[in-house]
Amino acid sequence: IPTEFGFMRSLVVLRLAGDTQLGGRIPTELARLTNLGQLWLDGTGVTGTIPVDLCHHANLRVDCAGVACASMCCTDVYGSF
Repeated sequence: IPTEFGFMRSLVVLRLAGDTQLGGRIPTELARLTNLGQLWLDGTGVTGTIPVDLCHHANLRVDCAGVACASMCCTDVYGSF
């Protein structure tokens, strides 16, 4: 995930689900996305953890089913969005 995504402060939904060529760690810069409400990472090669500051965003829902990320804010939310 490009670190530059952290500068897209008005971003509300980031859906990267199913991009099997996407890999690497989740950049800490995503914590700048204070308006982010939905983060879809399921079916990607993303690893690591969701940045703690991003997890603390009150309205954020994260779907990282099948992603090797260990985070309290990861949930399997199919059908919830």
